[in-house]
Amino acid sequence: MVTIVAVSINGSVVRVQCDGLSRDSVLSKNIVLAGCKELDTEGRDGVAVDTKIWSLPENMILSYAIGNLPVVQAPEPVVEVVDQPVVMSPEELEAHQARRKRIDREARRRRDAERRARAKLAAAAAAPKPELKVEPVEKPAKRKKKPAAP
Repeated sequence: MVTIVAVSINGSVVRVQCDGLSRDSVLSKNIVLAGCKELDTEGRDGVAVDTKIWSLPENMILSYAIGNLPVVQAPEPVVEVVDQPVVMSPEELEAHQARRKRIDREARRRRDAERRARAKLAAAAAAPKPELKVEPVEKPAKRKKKPAAP
């Protein structure tokens, strides 16, 4: 059985796990927490002391609970399955090889077509552009001024 005790220390509540509690035989107004787990108290020079038995004034203990800790089951071990080599019959192997050759041939055709299209675009971009000839244009005739009205 495990005992969880809620203790008030300097205005904050600390939960302490221990094996049990009883009246202190030395100090009549104290309660003893025996078999404390993970309880560090401060010793000389601020050094942490792992406390196993702790005597507290009765008024510091707020509540306690007694029970069993749940049993935690270890997770199932992960077993790696090593892939076995795939064994194909001669007919399956031949069909597989024929399919791979067909896929490779189609991919090569696509790559060649793309390469030719890129080369054609590059050639068109690199070709010299013809210069535009600008012919002189006659200047428009001057406008005649309207005679002033009398």
